[in-house]
Amino acid sequence: VSLLGISNGGRIALKFAELHSTRVQKVITGDTYDILSNSLKLKLESWLYASQAGGNKLRFKVSTPWIFGETLINEKPELITYFENLSEERSQINSENLIKTALRQEDQIDLSKIQNEILFYVGEEDLLTTVKDHKLMAMKCHNAQFIKVKGGHASLLEYPENLNIIMEKLCLG
Repeated sequence: VSLLGISNGGRIALKFAELHSTRVQKVITGDTYDILSNSLKLKLESWLYASQAGGNKLRFKVSTPWIFGETLINEKPELITYFENLSEERSQINSENLIKTALRQEDQIDLSKIQNEILFYVGEEDLLTTVKDHKLMAMKCHNAQFIKVKGGHASLLEYPENLNIIMEKLCLG
């Protein structure tokens, strides 16, 4: 299979490739991380505490500057409002469980064990899992490519046309 994972889904795709490399052809992953840094842990914990204190509305307000790029926040505030409304419809327990999963230390990924082709992409304005983080992850791999795309941590949600850039890079190398 070829796997595409975004954020925490990217971690799942990488972990699957680490554990089952013979079943994987390619991994495309973006706006993600392999090791939970202390800084990222603090950010995620703040989202969890915000959710517990004020539900999805407060969690969204606290996480928004980390999730969306500054350009999108400034140029498309209506899109932020759209995602805020979606967030309020989401199950608070599911949101909190997603954060708790992201905080699991035992799910660290050993990228050096992955022999498969990997394409790391990252939003150039991603403050949560930075360009530097993605370059370092690509350097740990045997067969990785790296590209920057428009946006923040939610680069594919912010700019769906990024998927065309990612697929072009994957196909053309």
